[in-house]
Amino acid sequence: MRQLGISVVTQPGFIATRGDVYRREVDPQEQPWLYRLRGLVDAGIPLAGSSDAPFGDLNPWAAMQAAVDRKCESGVLLGVDEGLSPEQALALFTSSAPAPGREWRRVAVGEPADLCLLSQPWAHARKALGQVRVRASLQAGRVTWNGDI
Repeated sequence: MRQLGISVVTQPGFIATRGDVYRREVDPQEQPWLYRLRGLVDAGIPLAGSSDAPFGDLNPWAAMQAAVDRKCESGVLLGVDEGLSPEQALALFTSSAPAPGREWRRVAVGEPADLCLLSQPWAHARKALGQVRVRASLQAGRVTWNGDI
């Protein structure tokens, strides 16, 4: 996949919301392949996150939490070796693989801001991604959200 320049868009939130169903319905030998993350990152394959709304939860922070802890609703871990660090999980939704025809911006002097202001410092937020609250967001230098989610 890396050699062909293929990117993967995945929905890690399904581990949290549907993981128990997968544990019942997917052959145990196939379960480690569900919503792989670490293996793709380690192989150098560009990886992006998605909610798959309306089928998945719109809250990207819940999906980031699932990407880190790989925990089903029952508390059972599914594919724990595929878990990411909080920073890698955040990158799924902020600096992911570019889509064809889409221009990616960066945070630098003179660039329009694409920022997300959290209600707490990252050092605290990274410990409980599913509990993160966004105070404001800016896209291309314009406020697109002003308040808690």
